[in-house]
Amino acid sequence: ISCDIVAIGAYWNDQARSQSGEAYVYRAIDDRLNFSSWNGLGGYDVALEGDLFVVGSHDAVYVMHGNSTQKLLTQTLVGVDGLGRAGSVSGDKIVVGALGAAYVYIKEDVYVETHKFMGEDDFGFDVAVSPKFIVVGAQDSVYVFDAVSFSQRKKLTGERDFGRAVAVFDDFIVVGAPDSEDGAGA
Repeated sequence: ISCDIVAIGAYWNDQARSQSGEAYVYRAIDDRLNFSSWNGLGGYDVALEGDLFVVGSHDAVYVMHGNSTQKLLTQTLVGVDGLGRAGSVSGDKIVVGALGAAYVYIKEDVYVETHKFMGEDDFGFDVAVSPKFIVVGAQDSVYVFDAVSFSQRKKLTGERDFGRAVAVFDDFIVVGAPDSEDGAGA
């Protein structure tokens, strides 16, 4: 949710039944919702800031701003497994999760990959970015990086899926653990 816009991803769902996914955007205009959808873009994860819309698919990330669309791939490997499973946007930075990695893209004329963080297999399961921090979730741990210097600031650890969901706002980091507390989640 950003201002008067809501973005929703629907992975493995589309009208053509090709299981390529869809992404939906709802915008409140004059007390009614305007609706847009994109078939075949994956919808694995979505991120939204202002009118910048980021959609993750299985091996790529699509960035939509106004009427333009840019497909992001990694500079090191094309079609990195799981690229787009998580995404977050803040200002001129987009952070994208993949299997065992998180990629940082910074807006120049277009978005360009500038940094890559590596970790164990579940590193990059979820990501979040703010002007101060980049947060990367992994199996039972969360890594916190400085969003300016890109140096690692902290590693937080927990039990049973700690780090499967992450969010950041100002100086606050929120970590989800869906299978903790005897399966009830936390």
